[in-house]
Amino acid sequence: MRIAYLCPSINPVKGGIERVTYILRNYFIAKGHTVYCIALRQEENKNEEDLIFLPDNCADYTPGNVTFLNEFLIKNNVDILIAQLGGPSSGSELAASAPKSVKKIACLHLDILDSVRHFGANKYMLLKKMHVGFLAQLFENNI
Repeated sequence: MRIAYLCPSINPVKGGIERVTYILRNYFIAKGHTVYCIALRQEENKNEEDLIFLPDNCADYTPGNVTFLNEFLIKNNVDILIAQLGGPSSGSELAASAPKSVKKIACLHLDILDSVRHFGANKYMLLKKMHVGFLAQLFENNI
């Protein structure tokens, strides 16, 4: 089977998602599967083995990245695309744009209470997205 990971990186000392991806990648390789890892961003630390980088480093979901991902998956006859992402992001949109012939698995590694714990920091961004950022000041008042 041919598996492709869409992930931040596969450096096992970098963080949880990266460590999990690294362990799973090695497990599938040991079982005889072909595994590709496609990183969302190219970073200064390039010692990550067998990592393929998206061409548009500035953002995940761009026409160039969509084209690159789709051509890569088709050219390499990838059966499964596993999106190892930290939460909802444009990387999720990129994974969803993969050809229909490729099975997609989305792994979200996050704390479901994270938005509740950080509501104060996130409320302005949420209101700004809805074009009502000026309402954020109302939440600061003890009315």
